[in-house]
Amino acid sequence: MSTYKTGTVSVTNGSATVTGSGTAWSVALVAGGMFSSAGVAVPIASVGSDTSITLDYPWPGSTASGAAYSIALESSSAASVVNLQTTLSRVLVTLSLAGITPNSSGSLTDRAALTLTMADKGYLFLRAEIGVAFAFYRWTGTSWDGPFAVGTGVVGGGVNSLVSGTGITVDNTNPQIPVVNAASMSNATIKGRASAGTGAPEDLTLSQVDALQVAAGKKRGVLTAARTFYVRTDGADTHDGLTNAAGGAFLTVQKAIDVAASLDTSIYDVTIQIGAGTYDIGNVGLIAKSAVGAGSIIIVGNEASPSTVVLRTTGVFSGNVANLVSQNLSTVYKLRGVRIESTGSGISFGLLVVGSSRLEFQNIDVGAGLYQQLRAADGGVLIATGPYSVSGSSSAGGLHWSAVGGAIIRVQSQTVTFAGTLSFGSFASSTTGAIVFANGITFAGTAGSVTGTRYAVDANAVISINGAGATYFPGNAAGTVTNGGQYV
Repeated sequence: MSTYKTGTVSVTNGSATVTGSGTAWSVALVAGGMFSSAGVAVPIASVGSDTSITLDYPWPGSTASGAAYSIALESSSAASVVNLQTTLSRVLVTLSLAGITPNSSGSLTDRAALTLTMADKGYLFLRAEIGVAFAFYRWTGTSWDGPFAVGTGVVGGGVNSLVSGTGITVDNTNPQIPVVNAASMSNATIKGRASAGTGAPEDLTLSQVDALQVAAGKKRGVLTAARTFYVRTDGADTHDGLTNAAGGAFLTVQKAIDVAASLDTSIYDVTIQIGAGTYDIGNVGLIAKSAVGAGSIIIVGNEASPSTVVLRTTGVFSGNVANLVSQNLSTVYKLRGVRIESTGSGISFGLLVVGSSRLEFQNIDVGAGLYQQLRAADGGVLIATGPYSVSGSSSAGGLHWSAVGGAIIRVQSQTVTFAGTLSFGSFASSTTGAIVFANGITFAGTAGSVTGTRYAVDANAVISINGAGATYFPGNAAGTVTNGGQYV
């Protein structure tokens, strides 16, 4: 018979606790063995430490200190080591059928002895030792994630780990085949952790899992209602933009566009509400980006007083720069209630829509410093959905409307109000198959004092005014029609 009897013990009549001196009960695997001293034997329930064990029931013998003892190991944890290998083999076979293959297994001491680097990211270690439920750990490249449970059990039935729990009995005669229980179908949860850590896995709802994936940038957030982001001159781009306050709003419009474009809008619109002030958008301007979904992105300042919310390009331009450019996007952008202007050096557009993009505007003010104030190119569509005003001349003899390459500009049945003495190289220009629809417009304010060519249509392009006549557009010089263009 195999026994363990190193050291001496102290026992107390009526107490289930045995205290050792010079003992090493944890590493000797004595749990489940038979403790005996002075002719009395009691099974061991658990091992607390190298010098403390708890018996199955209180010690019925005499109180003694420094007494000799013996622990029979036939039914102890040590005897389970052989069974561990059999059980572990069954675990590994079953996991392999599920497509999960650990790189190695053993105790946490074995795991600590591994030398892993960033190149070993994803390394799977299966903890398999006596008295501990099977569990996975995953190497992140710098540390271990886990434990991730493997063992499962049912009340009154067997388990496929080596420990029992409340209402669960270890079935040594008919153990279940180990499986990875990653989800609970009864309450629609998935095992994981709501925050980083090495604690036990938690039951996460599908909403929690979705939120974690969105926060980690693994998927787009899906809107279930319209959303508004706020931009203020006292905001910060480190905020979430969801509150109209200095401590919650974004600082830049581009940040709001970037966050809006990261969403799946589903069927809902995203509004970017800009507070009063002047926003320096540099020598790059604002760049529209596509979101996923059918919703539009609406950029709004103050529709009653657009001059109080200014979007201004500045600096030296490298190439063509626009206050807002939308190029080959599926998402429709709408601009409202702002003044667009430029103090920069180089070719500057106000609104620029290119390719498959569609850009709508209303209640904006077109200010000074823009070479081509409203431009659509290469199939892009630019539409005035409401009235707007013009307070600045085009720079360098430029254009107010410029449609090129099959693009479309629609300003129909709207009021365009002018302020000040303004001049344009040409007010309306359409070329290379483009179309400008401009019927039914009311030109108000100082429209009568505008100077420059009224229109220029060329290369099979069209300006459609529903027969309003040659002096329909503002300006003091006659328009031109060349190379198959039509002014009708």
